[in-house]
Amino acid sequence: MTMSRMTMLVVLATMVATVASAASAGAGFDRVTPGAYEDMLLTAGKAYDGKHYDAAFHAFQRTACAGDKQSQSAVGRMYLLGQGVTRNDIIGYAWLKAAGEVRFPGFQTIVQQLEQAMTPEQRSIADPKAEKLIGLYGL
Repeated sequence: MTMSRMTMLVVLATMVATVASAASAGAGFDRVTPGAYEDMLLTAGKAYDGKHYDAAFHAFQRTACAGDKQSQSAVGRMYLLGQGVTRNDIIGYAWLKAAGEVRFPGFQTIVQQLEQAMTPEQRSIADPKAEKLIGLYGL
């Protein structure tokens, strides 16, 4: 990971942590400092890079539920590949669709490719799941 990308991730993580902390007060969520949140992101990335997929999935899922789009993308890909979790293409698509809320071409491209490959029946199941995740963990 390049330094500028790492800096961008740290800044984004800090912003998300601040918003998540404020939004979660009294909502049954853990209160996490920005530094601890950044550590969770780094731990998740290192676990994934080390092929410790169970630990990576757990860590990414936690930050994905805080609204972190990179983590949502990672959770979606891990569902699609069955890494650290039972493979589930519908849930994988839903997490990737939630990540695709931001105008990042990489997130949106994979969602478009998945949508083109899905049958209308699959879309009728997957789209409501994606809408639910976006409602819970979106912007």
